[in-house]
Amino acid sequence: MVTDIFLFLNIKSILVNNMIIKDNFHDLFDKRAFANIATLMPDGSPQLTPVWIDFDGENLLVNTASGRVKDKNMRSRKQVAISILDPENPYRYLSVRGRVIEIVDGEKANTHIDKLAKKYLDQDHYPNRAPGEVRVLYKIKPEKVVLFPPE
Repeated sequence: MVTDIFLFLNIKSILVNNMIIKDNFHDLFDKRAFANIATLMPDGSPQLTPVWIDFDGENLLVNTASGRVKDKNMRSRKQVAISILDPENPYRYLSVRGRVIEIVDGEKANTHIDKLAKKYLDQDHYPNRAPGEVRVLYKIKPEKVVLFPPE
């Protein structure tokens, strides 16, 4: 019982009541930290995928190939959840619930996947592009942010 109350108080303290990712967690986007993105299937069940992640100072950026399950889900149902663990300390993390606010394809999405390939693979160009693959860049606006450990 005492443990349950402590857990409740501790969890309540980490919820950030605004939609801003605090500066002291921006370093997660400079590291090779993988994110997990949860999207919603047509039946409402969750679909979870590890992804490379980026941040433009305000919104989270996720890049995928057109036609993948997460691509179809985010086009139809804009709500997503994303978690990022610090690769140097798995007890430090960022969790975001948000909404897709922009979908971009073409040259901007291609340039972005190359930027992520440099970060995650130390290669100038994304090496796993399939012939005819169309890259898609999703801009996700945070609506609820949870940071741990709390400030």
